[in-house]
Amino acid sequence: MKQEILFLKANIQKILRNVIEIKLLLKDTHANTQNIELDANFSSIYNELFPLKSRSFLDHVEYCIINESNFKSNLASRIKTFMGYNQNKFMYVALSNLITDQLGTTLSYSGKKRNRNDESKIALKTLELYKLICETARQKFVAYYSENNMATAASSWLRHVCERLKKNCSKQ
Repeated sequence: MKQEILFLKANIQKILRNVIEIKLLLKDTHANTQNIELDANFSSIYNELFPLKSRSFLDHVEYCIINESNFKSNLASRIKTFMGYNQNKFMYVALSNLITDQLGTTLSYSGKKRNRNDESKIALKTLELYKLICETARQKFVAYYSENNMATAASSWLRHVCERLKKNCSKQ
């Protein structure tokens, strides 16, 4: 009986520490998002383009990121507003908000095909959009940013894209 009580007390303390940590993260996130200003015109452009539905939309966004500094800074500001208590969750939320699962099936992290019969894939790691997500994450998670964590999270998101697509199709 005493062991059970001690076990429950330890679990309650662990939960309380987690709640405190979550409150601090929410406070930091709220403070970071208050300073972000978006161009009024960019919101309508963002809503038209994202989440990216096809290769042509992706090509257009890549062009805009490279050639239009205003578009790039506004997109970076929008990406900063995405939630995520760590890099992995942030990458998942960013990719989910920026890329549809249909387009995700045409991507792989390195651009390699799984087998000879697969169509060629677009390399996510070479896209300016991915680099912008990573750059934003570097600013957001200064103390513990890691390229390897970002690559692992992106690869995981891409690996599960077909499952999400099937799941969403079966719901409809």
